[in-house]
Amino acid sequence: MRFFRDAAIPVMCLAVVLLLLEAGLRVTGVRLTASFFTPERERGYAMRPNAEGWEAAENENYVRLNREGNYDRDRTFEVPPGTLRIAIVGSSEVEAQQVPLDKTFQAVIERELLKAGGSRWRNFEVMNFGVPGYGMAQEYLTLHNHVWKYHPQIVMLATTAFVVLTNTRELYPFQGQSAPFFDFENGILVPDSQTRSAPPLDQKRLRQKNWVSDLTNQSHLLLMLRQARANVPVILHEIEQRWGLRVKPAPQPGSLPPDYQSAWPYLANLPAMQKSWRIADGFLSLMKQDCDQHGAEFWLVALDMEMQVHPDLATRETFRKGLGVASLYESDERLSAMAAAKSIRSLVLGPILADYTAANHVALHGFYKTEFNNGHWNELGHQIAGEAIARELLKSSGVVRGSNDVAPGVTASN
Repeated sequence: MRFFRDAAIPVMCLAVVLLLLEAGLRVTGVRLTASFFTPERERGYAMRPNAEGWEAAENENYVRLNREGNYDRDRTFEVPPGTLRIAIVGSSEVEAQQVPLDKTFQAVIERELLKAGGSRWRNFEVMNFGVPGYGMAQEYLTLHNHVWKYHPQIVMLATTAFVVLTNTRELYPFQGQSAPFFDFENGILVPDSQTRSAPPLDQKRLRQKNWVSDLTNQSHLLLMLRQARANVPVILHEIEQRWGLRVKPAPQPGSLPPDYQSAWPYLANLPAMQKSWRIADGFLSLMKQDCDQHGAEFWLVALDMEMQVHPDLATRETFRKGLGVASLYESDERLSAMAAAKSIRSLVLGPILADYTAANHVALHGFYKTEFNNGHWNELGHQIAGEAIARELLKSSGVVRGSNDVAPGVTASN
């Protein structure tokens, strides 16, 4: 008995200290980014259903995911009478957890379409299927296996040229071993051998992991420990570099330059990117095929990239000259041309947003925690983008207009 009594004293002291730390963190009002993800065999990972907590990396916004794991309100599977439903697939630009739900470009599109009137639709629902970090393989799988139960009449792939980098393991090794990659076999795009051989998830461990993640989101202290753990590799790397504890390996022939993620998306004709472009073209074909089979109108919306829409024209021009390209929109134009060849409607947002930022001297990207014009769209960015997409839908979508008399193809980009 004395052993247990003696052991209980330090345990109780530790518990009191932890409770005081938790209370102190809550009193200070500190915001820490919550855990929103869960492992998934099909797409490598997904958003965790009903997860909630703060997004605090760029802005401070409280996020609640719906029962399907989308940053959206809950939707019925059946489309309400008189409602036009639009499903938008994409990455973090679409998921948009940096801003309140009613400020996202999806919410703006809903309001703008409803405000325009003059259509047979009494209501509009723009559904958010964006997941941060998703490449085209995961976006296709989201469309193919998760969207159609909601019966959308319009599907949008809203993406940037950066997504082309995510199509091969060589160019995008950051996805980890579980993320799916596709390649061509006999001219058909199929999961590669590593994707096909991935083991199934242990469902018991998955449930335990999700329970721990939900518990972590309820504690400031646990979130701080989680964040500290994630930063350990970065801190160790900085120490190694500063004190020369590890010799940096010499660049290997054909290795990727350190700035390739910020530069290559603008370089449509770069030889090292051509395989990824062919895979992107294949995924567009698969998505169009899916939409045709379900009777849905398919759109490609090329979102902007930061330097395309920098408010300072001189900064844009310096960046363009440094890349040695005739235009910062070459990759967007290639995406649009690929869509037109498949009779996919498309919209290139970059020039529209670039004109706005230059005329108004404002940044559509970034928050108070980020550098100027850096990061995801802020609320103004979502507003201007949503208005532009709604205008093009009203102009060129046969479904929105209540007819199919609008020829598919490349739509206006300025």
